Amino acid sequence: MDGTTGYDFLNRVNGIFIDSTNADAFADIYQTFTHCAGEFSELVHSCKKRILDEFMASELTALTHRLKSAALSSRYGQDFTFKLLHEALGEIIAAYPVYRSYATETSIKPTAIEARHTEEAISAAKQRNSKTDQAAFDFIRSLLLLQLPADLDEAGRRHCREFVLKFQQLTGPVMAKGLEDTVFYIYNRFVSLNEVGGSPEEFGTSLAQFHQHNLRMAGRWPHSMLATSTHDTKRGEDVRARLNVISEMPIEWRAAVERWTSSNSKYKTEVAGAPAPYKNDEYLLYQTLLGAWPFDADRSGMFDDFKKRLLAYMFKAIREAKTNTTWNDPNQAYEEAVKTFIVEILDLNTPFMTDFREFQSKVAYFGIFNSLSQTVLKLTAPGVPDTYQGAELWDFSMVDPDNRRPVGFSLRQEMLINLRNASGKGGSTHGSQFEKLLGETHTGAVKMFTVHRALEFRRQHRVHFEKGDYVALSAAGKMKNHVCAFARCHGSKTTITIVPRLVVSLTNGRQMAPTGKEVWADTWLALPFSKAGDKFCNAFTHETHTVQSQNNEPGIFLSDALAYFPVALLEKVD
Repeated sequence: MDGTTGYDFLNRVNGIFIDSTNADAFADIYQTFTHCAGEFSELVHSCKKRILDEFMASELTALTHRLKSAALSSRYGQDFTFKLLHEALGEIIAAYPVYRSYATETSIKPTAIEARHTEEAISAAKQRNSKTDQAAFDFIRSLLLLQLPADLDEAGRRHCREFVLKFQQLTGPVMAKGLEDTVFYIYNRFVSLNEVGGSPEEFGTSLAQFHQHNLRMAGRWPHSMLATSTHDTKRGEDVRARLNVISEMPIEWRAAVERWTSSNSKYKTEVAGAPAPYKNDEYLLYQTLLGAWPFDADRSGMFDDFKKRLLAYMFKAIREAKTNTTWNDPNQAYEEAVKTFIVEILDLNTPFMTDFREFQSKVAYFGIFNSLSQTVLKLTAPGVPDTYQGAELWDFSMVDPDNRRPVGFSLRQEMLINLRNASGKGGSTHGSQFEKLLGETHTGAVKMFTVHRALEFRRQHRVHFEKGDYVALSAAGKMKNHVCAFARCHGSKTTITIVPRLVVSLTNGRQMAPTGKEVWADTWLALPFSKAGDKFCNAFTHETHTVQSQNNEPGIFLSDALAYFPVALLEKVD
């Protein structure tokens, strides 16, 4: 095994573009608007219990029969009734904090991490069910920790191991259906976080956490996958890139939501005594519109196509939430109210749409730089980057089946050829050329250019990215918290990755590219492995930067490294 499928990286890299200082503000906005309260952990528990009770009842019953067989094999479990074991087992599965453990038929004991997960689940289940016979929980604990009763014969030990293996096969789908396919459609505080393998209650990732993750992967799993979009992500990578922008704008976001819900209230339909769609679904809708709105919405046919896709997404979302309608028992009145609401507010001539598009254009502008940054990080961090089909250009897809639509590969091939011809081999890309790329935002050419140059860079320095050490780089100066940078070192050769983050506050809310001295001022990137006079070439612009010294510390000014293009890949040259 060479690592993971990449969702761990996806959530780590996504988190560094979220302003974690605004966690409380977004919690307050969400609760004020939707009146949804309660702990996230309790919501996860209740949804997993519902999955077990309503959708996987037969699987739980079958597993309980296996547990009962194991219990009958030992005097320590013979007195437990089927009902007691069924109840205790359901509570433990609902409390299990991860998808599954990985014991095998020959395992002697679980790993330390697996043991910790089991202990956490048992403890939580016992606390939540203090009136239930605690001995039943302890008996199940002993089996899951492979601390089998001493009085078991060979058949009894086989029953116990079979139970453990089947237990592992059930906790995974319960977590997937309970968390990913239910909670992720209910807990809509900030839906960029509602991603496969993610933790929606954790509002952002620190740079230190991101670097620690990369350092660990470089040392242990250098061939692990790196993903930002897949066939199974809840949102395309560039939807999240846009949504992360509003994490820096809580005041503007709150005001916008208040305006929109006020102006759109007349389009709601009363269902079960309340105007529908209900506030939680409306809040999800506004975030989805912001993230998935196409650059070329005004192009003939594009807007109608987007409306169909959005309606399909919202129907899936409200059914997966299982709160107001379900797949098994559709609430036609509620679903029709949601459809009517969406169709009405998407009239391009409404005051809402005018207001929304102005706000969305600002979010989309800054989302461009989040996208380019996360793209470069994925293509140069420790691991094997995976570019999902079509994501060489903007990926504003929603959940499946929307993210499994046919891809226009001929368009991408033609665009790549044009980009190569425009810059030429070794050609430079200065301010005017970047402005041209940015001016053609709707085409996605600037992202294609970034992917192309970064992959060329990776191919030229293959050994760095397969075997090189990972060195986190620190900045100093006014904007030091707005840069993520690291080096990949192998032998005497070094490559450097530099990207901006939290660009709204970096530019003080001005819609301008995060480049040059006006933005970066005196911000300095230390290069401890270099010395004054060393030279680095920029893969995007082909400029050469000379290492300087400040207070006997070698480094470069970010206003130089990011003078013309918002991201940089540097290689040391002679």
